[in-house]
Amino acid sequence: MLLLNGVQFIPTGKNPDHEIQIKHYKESVKFLRDTYGKNGQNSIITLIRRKEPTRNATGMLEETAPLVFPAKAYPEVQFAASDSKKKDSIGGMETWAYSENRPLRKQAGDDYQQDPKSIKFMSHAQGFNMDTHIDLLYFLLYKSPKVFFPPAVAQGKVKKGDLMVEDSALRAKEAVAKERDILKLKNAIMAPSLQYPLHNDENLRKVAAAWGIDGAMDQHKSVDELRLLLEHTVKNAEKAKKMTGNGKGLEEFFELIEFDDSVRQRSMIMYALDNGKIKHDKDKNTYLYASGNELLNVPDNKKYVAFDYLASHLSNELNAKEWEMFIKEVVDEDYLNALNFGDLKWLAKLNELPLSQRSTEGLREDLSKIYCG
Repeated sequence: MLLLNGVQFIPTGKNPDHEIQIKHYKESVKFLRDTYGKNGQNSIITLIRRKEPTRNATGMLEETAPLVFPAKAYPEVQFAASDSKKKDSIGGMETWAYSENRPLRKQAGDDYQQDPKSIKFMSHAQGFNMDTHIDLLYFLLYKSPKVFFPPAVAQGKVKKGDLMVEDSALRAKEAVAKERDILKLKNAIMAPSLQYPLHNDENLRKVAAAWGIDGAMDQHKSVDELRLLLEHTVKNAEKAKKMTGNGKGLEEFFELIEFDDSVRQRSMIMYALDNGKIKHDKDKNTYLYASGNELLNVPDNKKYVAFDYLASHLSNELNAKEWEMFIKEVVDEDYLNALNFGDLKWLAKLNELPLSQRSTEGLREDLSKIYCG
């Protein structure tokens, strides 16, 4: 039996206080039967540990430790599709519980308490019958934080859990997608042929700098070492993004290698860091010009993404004057000599210089007059 806020939850009942929850329960149960029932041929939903079983030194599977967790949860209110418009006016946390036995209360008027108080998951995988344990399945999949269930996450459930629904077809699809992403990333960075933008070493340096890798614009740093470091860094970023739901990962990297002007801007910032034009005082969370003047103070909640915060700040149109000042501090003859024609055109556009029928050296000379004259 299910309990909602200390009261028995009867899905077939007409408690006006449970109207929204009853609609969600019925819609969710229908979804489970339609999705996993295989046209009535199957009644079992199997939950498995999200972490693969451990093997010992001999290769044998080790015994899975029991998982014991509360039969009570405190999720946000969830809505059926027909009630979705009520999200703006109704919300808050609820108390849900599953009671395998008759729920208990000391006296009339007290809240009902589940019996037993915990749910035990004794193995790596365990099946639950939709015909006999549908209330338990509803609690586990939609309410308990111990079970990761994407359809419920889409409705506001927390994005975590030690258990998940076993779906071999979905797992195979996700595994193939993961392998394709790994291959796509490796090809993009290792760039085995000219058709890949990062086959050009300078393009690789600019993208690595735009991603925030220290030393990317240092010509003394091996570009092959940089390729390996960039691949490793992007993979770790993707793992962190999947764990937290925040940050940048594969999707953002693949957008970056489209090579728009933001890459050139971010690579200029990294050039400034690599060549001492600016420095990052990590103790004070502050970027400083070589003169000692402050460029930007980074808030505490952004200190682990300080480079991205600086790049975003300087690219904001509201901070155009700061960006102009930054460019004047950074650009010198050494910087201009390191730029290719595409980079020079970008910098010339920022200064509204004519571009038609201009040579590389002609643009470099004009820019030198502006910044180094």
